[in-house]
Amino acid sequence: MKYLTYTLFAILLSAKAFAVEIPNQFEDGQVTSASQMNENFQALKAELEAQRALIEATLGNQKVVFQGFSAESMDGGQGLLAMQQACHNLVAGSHVCKDTEIALSPYNPDAQNLEGSAWVLFELGPSVSGADYTLQNSPISFRRIFSQESNIGQSYYDRGCGSWNRNTSDWRGAIVDSQLKGNDVPCSTQQKVACCK
Repeated sequence: MKYLTYTLFAILLSAKAFAVEIPNQFEDGQVTSASQMNENFQALKAELEAQRALIEATLGNQKVVFQGFSAESMDGGQGLLAMQQACHNLVAGSHVCKDTEIALSPYNPDAQNLEGSAWVLFELGPSVSGADYTLQNSPISFRRIFSQESNIGQSYYDRGCGSWNRNTSDWRGAIVDSQLKGNDVPCSTQQKVACCK
């Protein structure tokens, strides 16, 4: 996305793309009128607005779209490389979805392999209050309440299987189900991978 933005700005600044026709040309010592200056400013304004609309239309088409769940399943300790490979196998160039990407994705009627559930990257942090461990601010509304206060705040509850290198039942990872509802499961379970592009 960053490179696309830089490319668009480079195009806008090139002589061919930013050829604005200025209605009034002035020379040294020439008397100008306010109306002539205003015409020039209006021409610049119209061109800038047209270029802005072009940029917004182009960037608006760059939304990340949920592609579906990988065919492969894996436990939470397989690592991001294996998860990325699984997504690439589903749709070339796709990546492991973040919870925010799934929430903001436009509807994709062609999303594949939506049976079961799949690992997702939990992007937003938790809020801890007493014995109630609540994952707030997630657009998919991950929520889990624990009754044992001694466990609160431990890395055990990071929702990323300890940076995707833990495959034991005492670590948990974020998932989404076929309805894209969020939850978390032990990292020892076999899950597909949610993929976005």
